Amino acid sequence: MLSGFFTVLGGLALFLFGVEACRQSFQEGGGRLHRTLFKLARGRFMPFIFGTSLTLLSQSSTIATSLAIGFVDIGMIRLTEAILVMSGASLGGGLVILLISRNIVQAGPLLLFVSLLLVRLPRKAEVRNYGRILQGIALIFLGMLAIQAGVVPIVENPNIRDLILWSSQNFLLIGFVAFLLTSLIQNNTAVVAIAISIAGAGLITPTAGMAIVLGAHIGSTTIILISGLGGKLNARRLGMATVVYKLLGTLVMACAVPFMPALFRRLGLSVSSSLVFFQVLLAFVNALAVTPFSSVLRRLCELLFPAVRNPAEPAYLNAQLQNVPAVALALLSRELVRLSNFLEAYFQILFSHPSERRRLPKLQEDVWKLFRECRKYFSAIPIPQGALALRRQHFNLAITLSSLEMMASGIHFELSRLWMPDLLEHGSIGSLMSSFLSLLRHSFRFFVLGDKEIARSARIHIENFRASENRLSYALLLDLDREYGENGRELMIILAVLGRAVYAAEQMLENLEHDESRLSSSRAME
Repeated sequence: MLSGFFTVLGGLALFLFGVEACRQSFQEGGGRLHRTLFKLARGRFMPFIFGTSLTLLSQSSTIATSLAIGFVDIGMIRLTEAILVMSGASLGGGLVILLISRNIVQAGPLLLFVSLLLVRLPRKAEVRNYGRILQGIALIFLGMLAIQAGVVPIVENPNIRDLILWSSQNFLLIGFVAFLLTSLIQNNTAVVAIAISIAGAGLITPTAGMAIVLGAHIGSTTIILISGLGGKLNARRLGMATVVYKLLGTLVMACAVPFMPALFRRLGLSVSSSLVFFQVLLAFVNALAVTPFSSVLRRLCELLFPAVRNPAEPAYLNAQLQNVPAVALALLSRELVRLSNFLEAYFQILFSHPSERRRLPKLQEDVWKLFRECRKYFSAIPIPQGALALRRQHFNLAITLSSLEMMASGIHFELSRLWMPDLLEHGSIGSLMSSFLSLLRHSFRFFVLGDKEIARSARIHIENFRASENRLSYALLLDLDREYGENGRELMIILAVLGRAVYAAEQMLENLEHDESRLSSSRAME
């Protein structure tokens, strides 16, 4: 019995390792597979197909849910569509159970050998990554074979048989055990796979099998809820949507449990086959019962988790998607747009709204914290390989981050130490401040929209700022009539900070304009 127990544990480890290998290989991959699947993420029905397909490929609904969160954050899809992705991922999980319950798991060793050839022999990185995905699926199948082999000596022990037979008579107890196991190992597929092996030995009734499926279905929401509540706004919303979705599906199917054994007998299904049938039926019924009301579910989640505007907390960055450069860079772009909005708001309050300056110390800290989060996130994104457009986007964001750092650091380390209200009321710096705010606004607009007219306007304001800066600097250096007095030093510091900010905006403009012209030339050649 002890050897069987160890075999089951080893099989479970192989199973979970295979799931993780599939997930990681898909995230680190890219190319045609990502582009093909990402096209499915938009529309009224296609997000559901996207979630199902991605779960079948990665053998995990977690990656589909994570990508759905990322797509919502970058504005690619709406929350309603993300709920459809999650619904499709749930159905995909049921289909995964169907696959691993068939004799197809016997092909595990062959798949492992083929995956080894794909990983070792081809020169293309994309083909090698397909081999790693196949390797993960092979490990899942091998884990299932080990679990099946380990269950046999365990159930031969009379005490274990009596314990399983006793617990299978209590619907709520065995369902609760399945819930706990799923919450512990964070994978309902593995729990159902073990139940299929036990059912094959004839130790549980169809009713007990259904209890295990329902308990595992609810247990799969535990880790989603915990990770969602600890994440960003859209992660919390989608996490709650997943919980509500699976609870409603469980309630609907729980009502049908008393009538299912008769259906199983009529269909001539064994206990293990009936367990698989019920799992797939649960996935389909859950999707059919809840998916049409995805908009209602979205409004409920938005009501439970209203938008909170906290500048220091990233709104779009998702650590789970850092290994998918196409999505991670888009998320970072959205976050940098948000950071630029706060930078613009800071200078607007500083120069144009004296009554609001009490908010500046908090805003200074928040802007600097948000910038550090963006820099940390960018450093964790792998440099894209192969795709030229992604490499250019990676380079552009590096330049933009450097430019924004000049502004954020000047605010945090220099302007925060000055007492400026009296200085800023001085009439000679009015035109300087007006030019600075205008060029900053146009530079950030160009970063967001890429409009060449906006870029030209920004350059005009940069020239106006340079002229005003030269006049004020000259006046401060001479100051023959002591017009500025003790404020002269502080004004020089302000000029230095603004000058670096303008230089940063200019660098960002030049880089983005160069990239736009390069892309236009490429399109013309094509």
